[in-house]
Amino acid sequence: MDGKLKKAKCLPLRMSLQNERKMMETGGLAQLATALAQQRTMQDVSVAVLKKTLQIEAGTATSLLAALPPVEAANLPPHLGQTINTSA
Repeated sequence: MDGKLKKAKCLPLRMSLQNERKMMETGGLAQLATALAQQRTMQDVSVAVLKKTLQIEAGTATSLLAALPPVEAANLPPHLGQTINTSA
């Protein structure tokens, strides 16, 4: 009789441990999903900042090129500067 009583007492304990494990797994999945969503959001923000930085850099490069003085034509004879020596 004592063996049956022990089994009866242990059964609810086992069931509660199994339920607790399932709840922990579910909580772990929720935490993982939240962490992945936060990581995705951080990546999206980083990409947006990078795109904006590239736009600013392109604008800066364009303004620097526009600020260069015009190139004056060199006073060279017409036969100079027409060919490139590729065998040198």
